[in-house]
Amino acid sequence: ACTLQTLPIELARSGDAAKAAFEQALAQVVATLVEGPPCEGAPRDLPSAYAALSTLIGAVTLARAVATPEVAAAMAQAAECALLGRAARE
Repeated sequence: ACTLQTLPIELARSGDAAKAAFEQALAQVVATLVEGPPCEGAPRDLPSAYAALSTLIGAVTLARAVATPEVAAAMAQAAECALLGRAARE
């Protein structure tokens, strides 16, 4: 299981020190997205990277929670289209 899906639920009930440590690690993940190799549709700034990461985590979390593979696939495709736009639909 991806810790970016499961850990935030526990951290919401934790103290400030744990939340601060998670925030610092999350900032490193987001910076890696922004600084990564150029790719069409890749986030190039922090707000876009936070939005992309949030969308991906949410889509995976919801897709794992449904019983029907077709619904899970539809969620994944919807997230892909939301992040990559028309290029993902072609």
